[in-house]
Formats: sequence, C-alpha cells, structure tokens
Amino acid sequence: MSKDFLILSLYTFFLVGSVTYLVNRFRLYIYFKKIEISNLTIQGYKEFQYDKKLLLPYIGIFVPARNEGFVIENTIRRLAKMDYPKNRFKVFIIVDERELKDKVEVFTKDVVLSVSRELHQTFKTKFISVIEVPEWYSGVFGSHERTYTKSTKGRALNYALQYINEKKEFNGIELIGILDADGRLHSKVLKEVGLKKIFNNAKLLQGPVFQISNFRNVTLVGIAAGLELAIHHMTELPAKILNNKVQFLAGTNYFIDKEVISQVRGWDQDTLVEDAELALRIYSQLGIKAEWLSCPELEQSPENFRIYKKQRERWARGHLCLIKHVLFSNLNNGDKVDFILKIISSQFRFIIDFFVPVAAICFMMSGYFNEIGNAYSYVSFTFLVASLFILDLYGHVYRRLVEFMPEKPSVWFQIKISLSLFFFMPFFMFIQAVPRLHALFNFFSLNQSEWYKTERTRELIVE
Repeated sequence: MSKDFLILSLYTFFLVGSVTYLVNRFRLYIYFKKIEISNLTIQGYKEFQYDKKLLLPYIGIFVPARNEGFVIENTIRRLAKMDYPKNRFKVFIIVDERELKDKVEVFTKDVVLSVSRELHQTFKTKFISVIEVPEWYSGVFGSHERTYTKSTKGRALNYALQYINEKKEFNGIELIGILDADGRLHSKVLKEVGLKKIFNNAKLLQGPVFQISNFRNVTLVGIAAGLELAIHHMTELPAKILNNKVQFLAGTNYFIDKEVISQVRGWDQDTLVEDAELALRIYSQLGIKAEWLSCPELEQSPENFRIYKKQRERWARGHLCLIKHVLFSNLNNGDKVDFILKIISSQFRFIIDFFVPVAAICFMMSGYFNEIGNAYSYVSFTFLVASLFILDLYGHVYRRLVEFMPEKPSVWFQIKISLSLFFFMPFFMFIQAVPRLHALFNFFSLNQSEWYKTERTRELIVE
C-alpha cells in the first residue's frame, strides 16, 4: 500500500471529522435557540383552554427512587414549583420495599413522607403520592405473581403503572412523565407538554437532558461526561426527532400517553436500557415517534471515572443487546438497518474519534510526513488550525450551558474549566473508549448482564 494512499486516507478521515464538527456547531446554535420557553402565564393558559373549551391535560410524574434519600427532597421541592395547576398533575415517588434491607443512612420513603406532608399543608392540596414496590413483585406489568427478581428501573415503573391503572382515583391521568430521582425538570415543561397535547394530540415527547447540576462537585472526567451527553442531546437527538425520524428515548424528561404505555405492556424490566427498548417497541408496534420538547432537564453527572465507566458501560452493553430486539422485530429491513446504525453510531463512534489522532501521531513519529509535498503541507496546516477549534468543542458547550447551571460560575472559573477541557480532550477520547470496549468484551464473552444504578452526589437541601 503506497504512502500517498495512506496519507490521503488519513486526511479524508480528518476532513470528515472537521465537517462533522461544523455540522454539530451549527446544530448547537440552532437548538440552543430553540430552547425558548413560552412566556404564557398559567392564568393565560387557563383562559386559553377555557376559550377553547379544553381541559388542561392531567399529568402523572413517575420518579423511581431506591436509595435516593440524599437527593429526593430537592427533587420533590422543585416539582412543587412547577408552573402548572396542582390539581392537574400528580407526583408519584416510587420507592422499593427492598431498600429496608439496604445499608443506607436515611430511607427514601421516610424523606418523601416528611416533605410531602409539609408541602401538602403549604399548598392545601395533596399532589404527591408514594408508591412502594413490594419485595416480591416480578416486574412484569399486570402480574400479581410473587416472584423475586432483580430490582430495576423498568420493574419500578411497571408496578407504578399497574398501580395507577387499578386505582379509580387516577383514571383521569392522560400522560405520564418519567423523571430520574436527581432530575430538575424545568418549571414550565408541563405547560409545554400540555400545549403539545392540546394542539398535536402528542403521544410521546422527549426533551433534552443536561448532566450539569453537580459540576462543582465532580472531577474533570465528570464534567466532560456531562458535556458529552449534552452535545448528543443538542445535536443528534433533536435533529432526528424534529425531522420526524425515529430516535431512542433518553430515560428521563420524556412523557408518554398512559394508554400507549399500557397498550405496549409497560417497560421491559430485564433490559439494561429500558428507555431505548421502549422507543423501539412503541414504534414497531404502534408506529409512534417522539416529538421534541424544548424545556431541558438538569441532572447529575457521574462524579468520577469509576462511576462514569459503570454508567456508560451499562448504556453501551444495553444498546448492544438491543440489536437482537431489532433483528426479531416486525420492522421492515430499512428500519432495522436504521436502528442498528443508530446503536453503532451513538455508542461506538469513539473508535474513529481516537483512531484517527493516534494514526496521525504514529505516522508523524515514523517519518511519514517528512517528505510530503507542498499540497499536503498546506492541508496539514489547515487541519492543525481546525483541530484547535475542535479541541475547544467541550469548552464551548460548557460556556453555553452556564446559564442553566444552578450556581453560575465566575468568568475566571469558566476560563479555567475551558482551558482544562481543551488540554484534557485528547485524553478524554481514550477515556470514552474504556467503558465501550468493556461493554464489547462483556457482550461477546457472554458475561451476565447487570443493571447498575448510578451513584449520586449528596445535595444540600434547597428550600
């Protein structure tokens, strides 16, 4: 193989990467502008629905919360501040009876009951309920069989759905929102969901998730991990959804029609990525695609490399396991190929991300670039300049996300983090690869899959 062919191939990869970077920068610009929350007040909203003779949708919010005693109080207090009538939404905190056997400093159920009593007195209405998953629950939606199975998010959600379906007092719930226990829903998201339900009869809605709420308490790996997810949620995810393409759900900040989720028999309690599997099943069975929400949700980023590795390994392995679901679904061949490409591109794009720079360094050290012609020299200089902007991508996103952070950092702190991310980016390319390679190894070696619950950062209580 000739030297010219190898160098030309490498430059082609760099060109594709540079174009992808420009496309993503454009997407970031577009979708950050789309985060424009309606300024319609709740009184105006009431007048609107009264004029149209329409009722505000009744929304239930599911919050699975096992061993979440350190974060759940803040989550509940934020939900109490939602810009939506308290009699038109209900918060269901889903605790697990098995937590009583866990070694925890404080039980989630105790915190929830204490805070809910206070808030119910303050607002003069009961809008928070506790649903406790029995220790014996099998996880299968609609089943009352006493079978001890592993505790997963899908299991908790299925019990909660089964619970509200069997209680007449909750028959009026039209939409169910899913929120992680550390999540911070935007105060106006229910209003946006309600409008989309009224105007579009929306059945499935997904909004962006920014893992930035604990940036002051995490390592540089944790910051980069949060930005990695934010980039996906402001580039590929909305690009597909807004163009009416099928896309996987994100596990939190999504809302689904109660009849739809009941029709597909709830969540898969055994899968590692119940959100992605659900989106696949809803589309294959009912042909429903998600609509886009502009209201972002904030949540915690993995605190350090150890937690990041476990979280992303579970995500990557869960998506690999989905390939079998895709192949045996009733989708047409085109949709099957599309879903499999989604899985590969979303979880294993890192192979190109770190292969190309490594190949360039190896070529440089071996002397490949010593005798290249002037044309290649100009191209090399162009890519060198372009790489400076590419290495600042995470820093750029960090500076754009500052306005959403609970504690806005000073300008000097922003500069410090931006510079740190700039020099850290080449190393993070390798760090990104570790959990994905681990997932590949576990998948092909047929190691038993385990559902890993991401550890939280302790939060100070915010009244």
